Amino acid sequence: MAGDVWARGILVRRLPPALRGRVFTLEGAGESRPGRALLEYRLEILFSGRMAEHDRSLLAAFLAQRAHGGASAEGLAPAVSALQRGRVKALFLNNHPESPLRLWAGQEPGQLALTEQELRSYGLQDVREERADAVLTRALVGTRAELVLVPEQQVRLHEGVGVLLRYAEPAPRF
Repeated sequence: MAGDVWARGILVRRLPPALRGRVFTLEGAGESRPGRALLEYRLEILFSGRMAEHDRSLLAAFLAQRAHGGASAEGLAPAVSALQRGRVKALFLNNHPESPLRLWAGQEPGQLALTEQELRSYGLQDVREERADAVLTRALVGTRAELVLVPEQQVRLHEGVGVLLRYAEPAPRF
């Protein structure tokens, strides 16, 4: 929180008690009337590496499932497969804008594949190759899965992607 000290005090006192302890104050931010860019820089430093509580709980569930071989997967191919079948509860991405990983996509969010031939085998004509993270993120819309950006220094994901599944595949019976 930045701005006039008096105004900050009023605002904080009007917050519900549960939120008052979560307020961060940027000293000196309001007194010198910094421009927007300076405030954004200070906020970026303040929130750098922090995740929302809900995102942390999803990440903890993913890590627990990964440790026990449960309802999770890592890598591009397993993520695509799970998204195609609507099994993804949450998609975790390491932010890599320079990543060379690519996927093929159709017009609809759930139309994604590792290869052009796979999409064409579904009868799709209008397909294009795009950055993998963009295609994966768009696929979330159609499946109502959640997106969690994970700093790589916190958790390094295989190919920069992991998924927490809605349910585990049943073990085959013989």
